[in-house]
Amino acid sequence: MMGNAVFQRRARELRERSGLTMEQLGEKLGGIKKSRINMWEFNGTVPREDVLIKLAQFYHVSTDYLLGNENLEGVQAHSKTAMILQRKLSYMSQADLEQLNNVTNALFPKLRELEEPEDDI
Repeated sequence: MMGNAVFQRRARELRERSGLTMEQLGEKLGGIKKSRINMWEFNGTVPREDVLIKLAQFYHVSTDYLLGNENLEGVQAHSKTAMILQRKLSYMSQADLEQLNNVTNALFPKLRELEEPEDDI
């Protein structure tokens, strides 16, 4: 069975960019063995869900980014619920997203502050 080539590449790139050895990364993730990280980076073996989430949180990316389902580096959900919501959003149409935006603005007025002003084009 072939591993996930995108995960393989991104796992290695993120670790190297962070300046960590496999051993150091394993320690930071709670005692993951170097051999396991080696399997991620050279075979594309995807870790268990809980480890994948830890890895995404450590690098401040989404699990979808690690797995190659999206290309938005630097987008991290802060909890498992937020990750689930983030994934659901990626499948919504533009009309649904606009409707959801209106609902969240009505329910949570402080979120309006996060919106960037639209350009008049």
